[in-house]
Amino acid sequence: MTDYALTAGQQQQLVDFLNDGKGLFIDGNDFGYFHNANTIYKMFGCSYLGDSNVFSSLTGDDNRLLGGAAINYTTGGYPDDYLDWIAADGGDLLLKSPNNYYRAVSYAGSNGTYRAIHCAFWFGALKNTGASHTKAEIMAAFVRYLNGDTMVVALENEVAVSTGGSVDLMLEAGTAAAGREYAVLGSLSGTDPGINHSPVHIPLNRDGLFNLIRWNWNNQNWVNFQSTLDASGRGLATFDTVAPPPAMLLGQTINFAWVTMNPVNFASNAGAVTFVP
Repeated sequence: MTDYALTAGQQQQLVDFLNDGKGLFIDGNDFGYFHNANTIYKMFGCSYLGDSNVFSSLTGDDNRLLGGAAINYTTGGYPDDYLDWIAADGGDLLLKSPNNYYRAVSYAGSNGTYRAIHCAFWFGALKNTGASHTKAEIMAAFVRYLNGDTMVVALENEVAVSTGGSVDLMLEAGTAAAGREYAVLGSLSGTDPGINHSPVHIPLNRDGLFNLIRWNWNNQNWVNFQSTLDASGRGLATFDTVAPPPAMLLGQTINFAWVTMNPVNFASNAGAVTFVP
């Protein structure tokens, strides 16, 4: 939508939308070119470096929302025109073209008050052919992030029982929680009625998995399930089956949530990971 300059009124509408705690996705080749000095651009946590070479593929940066992603891009014609490239300015860089030219960023605002994603290319020009992930999978990850959840299941939200696999869990609570100790928990028994742990409600039912994780934080299956949030109030944990999980898990769902520790005075939403064939 942004290969033309937004009017001042349009920009202010989007600024107000974000300041109201909403989520916003913007793609297009020239958003940075037209608006890098404007307030709306600065709300995406990136800086504009200029126009750069064309590209035919993108990969996800590790330890980010799209870590492990690889997808191709349409070359020739309009999708290649004057593609912006960007650097981080508070946000997380998500996708890069060859030679480490970054093209996508996510940002939750300085205090975690809103969610924004900017792709400095046309999302519709991504190609599923020859890709490790589809456009639909990438957009689904974007939507989970833009929903505003403090527990975000990243690119993969399924694990195959035939092969096993890993899932990144993004924790994001804003700078008010910077440096806090956290713990991630999980349940195979759903989220309702959950656990009341005054003053918070943890959206997980206590079961055998809940207790297993609680007594085995940070082993090879539950990586960084107990740690501290960074200076931006963010953390990254990883669920890794290491080996193919038991076939009896096929069709079942683990819900994960995290809490602050010492004291337990914050609990996230639940994020679901499903076992598939």
